[in-house]
Amino acid sequence: MASEIGHRSFAPPKASLRLKTWRVCNAVMAVFTGICAVLQHNDPDPELWMPLYGLASLLCLAIATSPTFQGSIWWKVLVVLEMVYCLAIATYTIMYISEETRAIPHGPNPLHYEESREVLGILVVMLWLAGCLFYIPERLDESTSRQRETLVIILICSLSLLPLILWLICMVGVFSDSISYCRHMCSGNKG
Repeated sequence: MASEIGHRSFAPPKASLRLKTWRVCNAVMAVFTGICAVLQHNDPDPELWMPLYGLASLLCLAIATSPTFQGSIWWKVLVVLEMVYCLAIATYTIMYISEETRAIPHGPNPLHYEESREVLGILVVMLWLAGCLFYIPERLDESTSRQRETLVIILICSLSLLPLILWLICMVGVFSDSISYCRHMCSGNKG
C-alpha cells in the first residue's frame, strides 16, 4: 500500500495551469475594462462608453470568478450583444472621424483624435470577447502538445497585459511628452 502511494502522481493536470492562467488573464482584463468604464464618467458622452466597458468588465469578471459562466447560454448572448453594441459604436465613431477630417488635406494622425483612441479601445474589447467565445480551456484535450499549450498561454497573457502596458507607458511622464499619441491622450486635445 505504501508503495502504491509512492508511485501515484499528485501533479495537477495540464488543464489546471491553462484554467488558472485563463482566469487570471480575465481578471486583468476585468480590471482594465473596469478602470476604462470609471474613467469615462467625465467623457462628453459617458452613456455610450460606460456601459460598453462596464459590461465587458463584468463578462471578464464572470470568467475570472467562475469559468463555468463561459459555457452558459446567457453569458454567450451577452457577449454577442456586447459585440454588436461595440460594432455599432465603432461604426458611428469612424464615420464621425471621417467627417471631421475630410476637410483637412492629408489629415492629421488619427490617433490625435480622442474618438480614434476610443475605437482602439473598442477593438481591444471586441478581440478579447471574441477570444472568450472561442477559447475554452476545458475543451483542449490531453493530446494538445506542450509547445502549443505554452504558446496559447503566452498569447493569452500578452493580450491581456498589452493594453495595460501601453496605457502605463503613456501615463509615465518621460513617454507622455515624447510620443505624440500620448501627448494628445494626456492633454485631452483634439486635432
